[in-house]
Formats: sequence, structure tokens, C-alpha cells
Amino acid sequence: MGKRIIYGKTWWGKKWIEAMEKIDYNTNRLPRGKRYANKGLVLEIRINRNSDIVARVQGTRNTPYKEKISLKKFTSKEIEKIGEIFSDNPFIAGQLLNGILPEEMFELLQNEEIKLFPESWKDIDAYCSCPDWANPCKHLAAVYYIIANEIDKDPFMLFEMHGLKKKKLLEMAKISTENSENTLNFLPKNSEKSKCSYEEKLKIKEPEIFFGNIDNIILLLPEKQVFPDISIKEFLKEIYIKSEKYINNISLIEKTPYLKETTYSIHYNLQNPEITISGYTPFSEKIIKFETLFNMLSSISLQKDNNDNEYSFFFKKTLSFVFNIVKNSLFAPKIENIDEKTYYINYYPLYLNTEIKEYIKYLEKIIPDNLVIHPEKNKTLKKSDAVIYIITLFIKEIIKHAYLNDNIPNNLLSIFLTDAKLKVKTLEEKNIINFMKNYFEPLFFKSKEYTLAIKIMPFIEDRYHLSLLVKNNINQLSEPITLKTFLKNKKYNKNKADILKQMGFLSEITEFSKILMKNEEIIITSSELSEFFEKTFAILKIFGIEIILPKEMKKIIEPKPVITVSGNKNIVTFLNINELLNFNWKIAIGDELISVEEFRKLLEKSEGIIKFKDMYINLEPKKFLNMLKKLENPFWEKSNYETLRNLLSEEFDEIPLLLTNEIKKSINEIKKIKNIRIPKTLNATLREYQKRGYKWVKTNVDKGFGVCLADDMGLGKTIQIISVLLKEKENNTLNSPAIVICPTTLIGNWASEIEKFAPDLKYHIYHGNNRELDEDTDVVLTSYGIIRKDIEKLQKIEWSYIILDEAQNIKNPLTLQTKAIKKLNSQKRIALTGTPVENRLAELWSIFDFLMPGYLGSYTSFLKKYAIPIEKYNDKSKIETIKKAINPFLLRRLKTDKNIIKDLPEKIIFDQYVYLTPLQTSLYAKTIEMVHDITKTSGIERKGLIFKLMTSLKQICNHPANYLKSKNFKSEESGKTQKLLDLLTEIFENNEKAIIFTQYKEMGEILEKIIKKDLDIKPLFFHGGLSRKKRDEMVKKFQTLHEYPVIIVSLKAGGTGLNLTAASHVIHFDLWWNPAVENQATDRAYRIGQKRNVIVHRFITKNTFEEKINEIIQNKKNLSENILTLGEKWISELSDEELKKYSKYNTDLKY
Repeated sequence: MGKRIIYGKTWWGKKWIEAMEKIDYNTNRLPRGKRYANKGLVLEIRINRNSDIVARVQGTRNTPYKEKISLKKFTSKEIEKIGEIFSDNPFIAGQLLNGILPEEMFELLQNEEIKLFPESWKDIDAYCSCPDWANPCKHLAAVYYIIANEIDKDPFMLFEMHGLKKKKLLEMAKISTENSENTLNFLPKNSEKSKCSYEEKLKIKEPEIFFGNIDNIILLLPEKQVFPDISIKEFLKEIYIKSEKYINNISLIEKTPYLKETTYSIHYNLQNPEITISGYTPFSEKIIKFETLFNMLSSISLQKDNNDNEYSFFFKKTLSFVFNIVKNSLFAPKIENIDEKTYYINYYPLYLNTEIKEYIKYLEKIIPDNLVIHPEKNKTLKKSDAVIYIITLFIKEIIKHAYLNDNIPNNLLSIFLTDAKLKVKTLEEKNIINFMKNYFEPLFFKSKEYTLAIKIMPFIEDRYHLSLLVKNNINQLSEPITLKTFLKNKKYNKNKADILKQMGFLSEITEFSKILMKNEEIIITSSELSEFFEKTFAILKIFGIEIILPKEMKKIIEPKPVITVSGNKNIVTFLNINELLNFNWKIAIGDELISVEEFRKLLEKSEGIIKFKDMYINLEPKKFLNMLKKLENPFWEKSNYETLRNLLSEEFDEIPLLLTNEIKKSINEIKKIKNIRIPKTLNATLREYQKRGYKWVKTNVDKGFGVCLADDMGLGKTIQIISVLLKEKENNTLNSPAIVICPTTLIGNWASEIEKFAPDLKYHIYHGNNRELDEDTDVVLTSYGIIRKDIEKLQKIEWSYIILDEAQNIKNPLTLQTKAIKKLNSQKRIALTGTPVENRLAELWSIFDFLMPGYLGSYTSFLKKYAIPIEKYNDKSKIETIKKAINPFLLRRLKTDKNIIKDLPEKIIFDQYVYLTPLQTSLYAKTIEMVHDITKTSGIERKGLIFKLMTSLKQICNHPANYLKSKNFKSEESGKTQKLLDLLTEIFENNEKAIIFTQYKEMGEILEKIIKKDLDIKPLFFHGGLSRKKRDEMVKKFQTLHEYPVIIVSLKAGGTGLNLTAASHVIHFDLWWNPAVENQATDRAYRIGQKRNVIVHRFITKNTFEEKINEIIQNKKNLSENILTLGEKWISELSDEELKKYSKYNTDLKY
């Protein structure tokens, strides 16, 4: 069965149906007309200039029948009397202005014997073009039913059908209504040019927003039905629920796009406007739709980072604000005119409190100049209008996406959920639009000069006095006047409409508000006042009705549970922390703490808003008794790690923890870093910040904490950890091997740095196809891939330390690799990363779950409690909570920090060691057989063969394709290209640039293709075959454009005069045997004008001639300058023994 159609949903609509049925009592013609109406056969209905209803109804023939219905017109005396009633009863006028016909109006008209509803067929002059001349025929009857629906939406129609237009009625009541439609202000460009730079905008204080319980506002909207199957309120609720769900379900991408050089110009349009992009763009096109911008922004963390400029910063703050108002249902639809008959729905924020207004003002301060332009007028939208415009665009995008997969019918509902417009063609559509305008108007109403105000004052005992006043918005110092004075004084006539409308809004909220309006002052109890604050206060503020409170009542305190934490002993370690602490519930009333029992007694004797000492508190027995019931349950069953986190963040499930001074002192002791001596056998001098890092790591692991050392690239994380391990060995506390897990390309680095800086530490490389585990060692070096494969074996060992290098490799907690790592056993755990892990909260959780399992709770609860509120909603309290929890165990220093930069040399040089791949090993072994032939030669022939050998070996170490001249190659075939890709990935993640030097143009071409294929970045390639013009263009691109983060330079082509100071990293892919040439190349990046430290990476293949020749050069550098002046000639002078020694490669290495 179909859903029963109801005609006349309001009392006046029902009254119309009752009147018609009463008239039709003897003729019984209406039922047939109702069936016509139910079938939708009334095709058109409207009011003409003479106030007649004209309609078209489809009958049995093809051509619809024409209907005309006229009610008896009011006489001039009746019209005059209606005007007096309207003028003398502002309460009625206010309701009628808001689309509500009070029954009181009907009664007053009856008393004056004025008929609003027909009482017999004689009161109706009706005509139908059908053959049935009776009144009503079934076609006219159908129209009578449809009229009920139309007057439901607009009760003024009842007066208009009697010949009294709305405009005339308002004039008679001396009520002027100005057009309150929002008009946008377009100004000449640069009219509002900001005086603040982006850096200064960052310093502007961001207001905090308090969001109340918005459910009250939805519930307090009147229950009206305009759509057939759902009330407006239910429809709004559905939009709110689906929109918030959509936001929470948006997945964030791993890598935030670079936005620092992107600028935007939005071309004003109501629907999904176009945006012109300038500068470097993360988008594939230079002109995009607003929807594309929304999709990008909603998929990244909205926390400000170093990738931002003033545009992305503004968009992030605005979208985060929008996410918050959507989450709290603090927005509503508003009907807007495109032209006289075309309408569109936008969604606007609701001004629940002054904080929301302040936040919008903050956005006005940080919005970039000329952001929204009119494409035809060539003017810019005023900043205050532009902020609201962009907010509405974001809200509409959220709703569109929330309903993206829904089958939205092409009707009135579609304009709420899509960019569709409504072109009004019928009276029904016109009345629906008017009805919805009236329904939503209170939410956006802005009183001009005067506004209603409710003054609340304490009366006697638990009683309060409420009075309804009118307040001057312009002159804030003037005393409010009574409503009666305002309505009777002619000087306020032009402002009456605003106040009457507010009265109409107020009458719709509760019976209590109706009583207040009629009497203008009332006395209420403390529980009634509590109900007023709970159910009415918020919506009154949105309606623009001011609440005047005495100073002591401006902040009504709500009692809240807190947990006091005390203990009798000092906490030395967290391992037994739960045993040393006492946790007790208390109730905080302002700064006062009372016991749960005392609060229970207070609830038994008091209710509502009461005075407690020198403050007012709100006691709702039902709410607080439920809370007290929960407090009876045992609650502290947490692990030591979780307890530690709660103590550091001073909260438990958003309930404050109040620590005694003794506990605070103990916590500070736990966080204190000990002054631990540097290992005596360390073969290096640590920089000051490295000493601090070493002590920080050692202190924390000794106390049983896992730590994350997240120093910037180039600050020497490895040597700090080697120092920790060496200290353990010196103290005889390295009772079992430590395991270092790193990307394959870093194993050589760890091996070389241990050999160089801590020769007393024994290490073993556990890698390769024929790997065997040697537990008689201090440090085992292995890769993430090997852990995944051999976890069953490795998890049986109790390691002294587990050290993860490039710990972002476990950022995804669901991968087999991450799960395997977390199965390893050790009491001491260290994570190393050079990326800003604190900005990627899911990654942060996974790393901490390795360091201290359970410390940040479960993954699901962490996302819900912290990641989503911080990354999407910019929740300041959650940011502070997580900072307090992780700061003691996460150390990140940047090269740009003032106390770090003074400690750094201008050039930081790292030897980056790699191993040959199996293919390289095979080629290398065959090639060194040339040594046998060389020993049989002499003179120029010998020198030529030596150079040929060295060149071949160097090319093999570079990449097999460099030696074999093959066109098909992969990055995995070379240890150096694998290392390069890992290094470039980290460099790009830090938004830095790199120069890659190679001696061979062919190798440059190989690198160009590998980088493009594996990293999806097109590198620049600077070589000798380029014209001067192309060289200059290439240098300019590298120096100025972010989209070119890497340039490959043929060493000989990069001669003198080449200036590439945009680079923070210089990579020598292959080394010359003349340090002077290498230094000259490095100086291309390190020149006068360079504002940053330059990190030099020298790629050296481990256990090959490259490593051995490099050792000779470095040793001779310190002994004599002759090696520098000889250039590379010395290579050709090598003896047979030296050749054999330097070119030898140990093919038995398990790598």
C-alpha cells in the first residue's frame, strides 16, 4: 500500500479542510476530488493579480480542465479592522511574519465577525471548464485539497485569497520590511591589501572554539513537513549524520603535496567555481574546479607544516573550521535567489557563540589578498564575504560527497544535496521556497539597530526573575527598554519588523517562551532556569536574542569528575608505577574539590541553577546520578605504559588527573637526563648536540623507555647510537647482541661507521642468500626484508637492543614487515628517522607501538581519540595531550635550529657505503682477471691497461648498464642506484634539493631514466652536449622551481662558474681519484650566498677498489699535498702487488 497522503498538516490547513468538508456534508463531492489530488492530477495552481486561485486539472480528456476559485473579498471596514488587530497584537504579527497563523488571530477575527474560512458554497465563486457545472465538481474538489497544502506553507495566502495582500497588511500595521538578502561586496583589486606577511600571519593568535551540545538546536526547531516522506528536521538530521560520517571516513594520503609555491585565484560562481593555479602545482592542470581543491585538502593532515604558504595555510585553517562546524551540526541551509524565479541552496555556519564569530574574524585576517575575483567585473570579493563564501563552498562539497553514492531523485531534495538549481514554475514550488525561507530564517537572522533581550536576575531563594526587553545594538551603553515601550513608540516603527520576527521565533521554541512573551516578565524556579540554559539558551543566541546576566552568573559552573593521584614513595622507574600510586575520584566545582559522597548529598537537597559558595552551579540530578553510577565501577586497570602516558598528559579518557606535588616531582625526575660520560674508546669527537642526544637516549633506555631519535638528515644519528652501544660494552652490560635493522642500502654505512668510530664493537652482517647468524658478536646488522623472512628464528633471541634505522619503514601497522618487527624481543628499543614523524600520527602510533607497546593505546582508539581530532579538526587540547605524552621519548633537532647550526660545519661530508649486487659481483670478478695481463706489460701500454681496468671497475660499481652499454636496466641491479633512490626519497620528503655528480654522460642518462621511472620525478641533466642557452635555463629551473628537486651533472660539464646553491645535498655518485676535482664540484653548491649547510654524500662500494683507493687518498691528504697536484696519474703508477691488493673483491661475503 502507498503512503497515506495527508492534507492540512497545520491547524489552519486542517481548518480549511474541515470548512470544506462541512460545506460538502450534504453533497459529498469532495472524496472524488481527493482521489484526483492524490494521483497528482492537479497540474498547476497559482494566485492571479485579482487574488483568485487559478489551476489546471487533468481529467479524462487530453486537454486539462481550467479552474478558477474566488473567495469573498474583505470589505474596506474588515481590512481596516484586520490591520488594527495586527497592529495591536505584536505577538500575532511576529508569528505571522514567520509563516505561522496563531489561533488567537482566528478567534479575534471571529469576534469581529470576519470570515477567514468559507462557511457555505455561497462564499466561494468557482468555475471549471468541465461539463459538470456543480460546485464543486471533482476537479474543483481536487484543487480545494491542494489549497490546504499551500496555505500550510504560507498562511498569508488565506488573507490574499480574500483580496488582502501581505504588503498592504504590513503597511497598515506600520511595519516596514527591508530586503534582508545578503549582498556580496566586490571591491577594486588590492583595496584590502594585507599589511601582514605570511610569517606575521602565523603569529596571529588562533582563537579557541567551544562547541556546545548542538542536538538541542535541532530538537528545538519546529516539526514541519514540506516533503512527502520526511520532515525537514529529520532530513536535516540525516544530512548532519551522513556529513560527519563522510569526514571521519576520509582516508589521508601518506605524502603531503608540496604547496609552498602554489597560489590560487578563485573565479566567483555559486556552484563549484573554477580556480586558476599559479606557480608549482600538485594538480595536473592549471585551471581546476573547487571540488578538486577540496578533494586534495580533505585527503591531507590539516596541521600546518613547512610545505605551506599563506594560501594553503588559510585553506587548511578554513577547512578544519568547517569540519568542526559540520561535526557539531553547526550549519544550516539557506535559500538564495539567483534571479526572481531561480533559487539555490547554500549552507552557512551558525553563530552559536562569540568564539565562532571570532574565529571567522581570524580567518578574515589570514585570507590572502584578492583570493576571490569576479570573472566579469575584474574585482575582488571583500575579505569578510570571501571567507563566508569559501566556507559555504566547503560545506556544500562535504554534503555532495556524503551523498555521492545515493540515488538522489530529481526533485526539491536535490537542491539540498547537489549543485542543482530550482526554477520556480508553480505556486506549490513558490510556497515551498517561502516556507523554507521562513523556516530557516531564524537561524540566520541578524537584527539591525535593536534586538530582543532576556534579562535574568536572582530573585529570592531558588527563584529567578526573567524580563523581556529591547536592547540597542548600536549604543551598547544605553539601558534596555521594555517591549511595551518599544512597540508603542512611533520612533521605533522602522525597527519593529526585526523585533516582531524575533518574537515569532521565540514563540516557536517552548511554551515557557510563549508565556514570557505574553507577560514580558515571569518568575521561575532554579530547575526551570536550568532547563532554560540546557534547552533554550543556545538557540536564542543563534536567533540573535541577547541574554543579559549579572556578573556572577555569566559563567555557570558545571561540576566535573576529576581523578586525584597520590603516592607514598618516589617513582624511580615506571615498571612498578601502578603499585606506587593511589587513584581517587573527586568532583571539581570550579577550583573547589569535594568528595563523591559530598556531591551526592548536594544532589539530594538541590536541583537546577544554585549558588554554591561564591559561584553559580548547574545541578541536573538525572545527569549527575548517571555519572556517579559510572564512578562506582573499578576503573584503573591499565598497563604501566598507559599509566605513564596518563600521568605525563595529566588526563584519563579526557578526565583531568590532579597530581600531588610529590607525584609531579617524581615525574620530573623520570624525565631528567643524566650526565653520562662519553665512551672512552669512541674514535670520534661528538658535537655538543650529539652529546646531548647520546645522553638522552642512554638515560631513557636505562629507565626502561623506548625512544625515537628523529634528528634531521645529516646530524649524525648513527654515531649517537654507536656511542650508546659502545658505552654498554665498556660497562659490560651488553649481555647479548644488539640488532640493527635498516634498509639494505644502509648496512654498509653501519658497518663502516662501526669500523671507523668504534673498532672495539664486533659486528656481524646477517644478510644474503647463505646467511648464518653469529651470536658471538656485539651488533648484528640486517635489513627489514630479512626480518620478515626469518622472524621465526630471530624472535627466539632476547636482544640487548633492537634499533630500527629509517623507522618509517614500519609506519603501516598492518603490513607483515611491521608485524614481524614487533615480534622481536628486547627490553631496550630505539627508532631512528629523519622525517618529521610527529606530523604523521598513524606513523607515530606504529613507531611508539614498537618502542613501548600499548603506550598510545590501540590503533583504532588512537585514530579516534587523537589522529582524527588533530589532523582533521585541529583539536588544540588533543594536540597538547599527545605532545605531553610523546615529548619525553621523541627527540627531533633540525639543521636550522639556532643551537644546532652553530655546532655544524659549513659542509658535512658522509661516506655512503654500498655493496655490489650479484650481477655486479659477477662482472667485477671477471674484470679483475685483467690484472694478470697487466703484470706482463710495461710503459705506456701498462698505464693504458690500468686506466682501462679502473674505468671498467668504476663503471661496474656504478651500474652494470654503464659497463655493458645496455639499454634495458633496472635500479635493483646496482647497490649505488638502490642507495641513491633511498637517499633521494628522504631528501624529497624534507623538501630539499640535490645535485648528483657523475663522470660519465652514459651514467647520467641511466640515472635520469631510473629516477623518472622509480620516483616519478623528471630530473634535470646538465651535460656537455647542451647549448649555453639550455644550460642557463636548466640552472634557473633548478634554482627557482620546486618541481625540479634534482639535477644530474656530468662532472666535466659542471665546470667553473656553475652556481647551484638551491641544493642542500651534493651526491658524488662516482669518485674521481683527484680530490681537487671533487672539491670543485662540491663548491658548485657550496658558494658565497649559500644560506644552508650542505651535506656531501660520497658513494663508495664496500670491499672493492673504490674503498681501498679512497682510503689511500684520505690518508695522503693528511700527509702530503703531492697527491693533489699529481691528479690521477698516480693510479697508473701502481705496482703489480698494489693492483692485486686494491682490485681484489671478497666474493664470499654474505650480502
